[in-house]
Amino acid sequence: MKKYLFFVSFFILHSNLLKAQNFDTVKTLFINKTYTPQFQQTKQDSLTYTTMAPAVICGGTDRRVLSSSNPQSEVHISIDKTNPNNILASANTFTTNYNQGYYYSTNGGTSWAGADQLSGSTVLYGDPSTAYDIAGNVFISSMIAAGSDVDGYYIQKSINKGLTWSALLRASDTRLNFDKEMIAADNYSTSPYKNYVYAAWTDFTGTSSVRFNRSTNGGSTFSTPITLKNSNGFGQGTNVQTGPNGEVYVCWADYTNNNFPAQGIGFVKSTNGGVSFTTPTVPIHYVGIRTHAYGDPAFNYTGVNDFPCMAVDKSNAHKGRIYIVFAAQENGNGKAVVEITWSDDGGTTWTTPKTISISNGRQNWFPWIAVDDANGKVYVDYYSLDQATGFSTNTYVAYSYDGGVTFQNQIVSDVPHITQPIDNTIFRSGYAGDYIGMTAYNNKVYAAWMDNRSGTWQIYVSQISDVAISGNDFFCTSSNYSISNLQSGSTVTWSVSPSGIGNLSCTTCTQTTLSKVTIGAATLTATINPGCGVPVVISKNLSVGFAPVKDSSVQTISCNGTYQTWAEYAVPVANATQWLWTKDYVPPGSDIYIYNPNSSNTFVDVSGGGTIKLTYTDICGNVKTDGATIHSNCYGANVASFDITPNPAMNTVNIKSTAQTFSKGNNKNSIYAIKIFDGVGNERKLFQYKSGITSTTISLSGLISGMYLVSVFDGNTWSSKSLLIQK
Repeated sequence: MKKYLFFVSFFILHSNLLKAQNFDTVKTLFINKTYTPQFQQTKQDSLTYTTMAPAVICGGTDRRVLSSSNPQSEVHISIDKTNPNNILASANTFTTNYNQGYYYSTNGGTSWAGADQLSGSTVLYGDPSTAYDIAGNVFISSMIAAGSDVDGYYIQKSINKGLTWSALLRASDTRLNFDKEMIAADNYSTSPYKNYVYAAWTDFTGTSSVRFNRSTNGGSTFSTPITLKNSNGFGQGTNVQTGPNGEVYVCWADYTNNNFPAQGIGFVKSTNGGVSFTTPTVPIHYVGIRTHAYGDPAFNYTGVNDFPCMAVDKSNAHKGRIYIVFAAQENGNGKAVVEITWSDDGGTTWTTPKTISISNGRQNWFPWIAVDDANGKVYVDYYSLDQATGFSTNTYVAYSYDGGVTFQNQIVSDVPHITQPIDNTIFRSGYAGDYIGMTAYNNKVYAAWMDNRSGTWQIYVSQISDVAISGNDFFCTSSNYSISNLQSGSTVTWSVSPSGIGNLSCTTCTQTTLSKVTIGAATLTATINPGCGVPVVISKNLSVGFAPVKDSSVQTISCNGTYQTWAEYAVPVANATQWLWTKDYVPPGSDIYIYNPNSSNTFVDVSGGGTIKLTYTDICGNVKTDGATIHSNCYGANVASFDITPNPAMNTVNIKSTAQTFSKGNNKNSIYAIKIFDGVGNERKLFQYKSGITSTTISLSGLISGMYLVSVFDGNTWSSKSLLIQK
């Protein structure tokens, strides 16, 4: 926001299908990989397999998008899914007046073209936003100037990647005190609303409402705006995104008490292409960092905000997962940190927010998030005061390859800059932009920000490269390894652990060969210097002298009495033979039946629970044995039913009866004993209750991380469920 935009601070086939007459048909479907499970279960098992170790990213050369004497700030950037070498950025500028620039690249950010003024514009009030649709058309939005205020937003469209633009189109009604319009285009190929364009903003007139409209014809016309929120305080910093099924999500910083800082994230969703939305909620609570109206001394008297940024995974990694990042006060009253939360149920429930910014950053702010829809990788860039004193600032990217469970951080700016107001005589006092940008698709990843290294605030874009060890995850005798995306001039030192498992052809070289000495699991490590400007250590988990398989178990929805069907699909990394599935451990009161045991693909009927064992011969000639824990979620009238919460668990779990008639006898909802078995059937814990209870909390002390079987005795019958312990 500029000086004219300042607002006062009251601102987730059942068994009978497997019987003789139907089994062959179902089996054929499954083995030919055309079987589509209705329910993907969350079991984790002990079948061993290797995966690529998390890579490290390096920031490429910072590219100045347009060398100019005009200040550029507050950048938004988007990527073209039809060709991820096409990227577009837009930023606030000041030429002879307030305006907005457009900058485009068709070669992955190596070179840029554009201007500091949108085509056909004279005065614009910025808050830039950009979006590509699935056809490769690109859109830019900007606020309309109305004297010293704004009264809506314009939109422009380019059908040739930014070379030429349509005329500015008024896309909203006339409203003064309009702020931060954000646009999104539905760019998912199977969405029922693909190529719809959506926008959300704040209207500070009257009740300070969050507003929304859409275009169903590629940006030619826009609908009459609707109100998403108009009570319980104001919302600001809107962000709109789409899901894989055409969902529309809008979030904002929620100022419930009409005052700084933000108290939470406001959220609504639409499942009908933006025609209507759910009632607004505030499912995420935090203490924001926007505590000063103009300049905050902790940020060298620049203005900062606590606006959220949202992204939705449309890949097969965590399809539909909604991520939101925001800047919050650490522990509710400390320094600014970047936090993340996500939802897997369309925004109904959210994970507890966690910090992903660097621990030594004195202040961390302006986070922006992108998810690579080709692979589910998550990227968040942000500013950080990463020195002990002063206001030297670097741009960082926090990245996750496991759906946000773990993050690593890397500097991407080539040089730091000094956080300070851009120009108090042109912009509002303390103005230094309100956000920076991030975009990604198909391993093309770009971070965008503004800094003053040249003496003038300018926009810089850096392409992010994944630095990884290339080579086989397993081998029988030997395999070659090298570093992908290695920067020129880097040196690489190799090591393998355990040291006696194999021999390296060289240890200081960019490529090496690892030869087997003995069979086993190993870790290959590469130390890269200088890499990303600092030494980088990356590793890859290997299977030396053997080829493991991955077990994919699918649990079907329907039940046949107490039996539930599991589809066991062992995925060999290379051709394996001599398949044999057998029962391993079946606790009292449970039953397991295995169909077609001499195939890599089989069905298993289970009542209660237990473990099964797979024996096979891998391509290297080794006889391998692995195990898996399975259980039934189906319960008949005479079988105990109970819940385990939480699951996964760490230190304790609660066991609670859920059946109306828990026992064959006279006692209802009674638990007399609980046993916990490990993955190979060893009894690890026993709890007994003489009088019978309906629920209890038990300790998991002494149990390491892994899959376990919990068996409950109701006085007559044992029943079992699996439990995952994560410590």
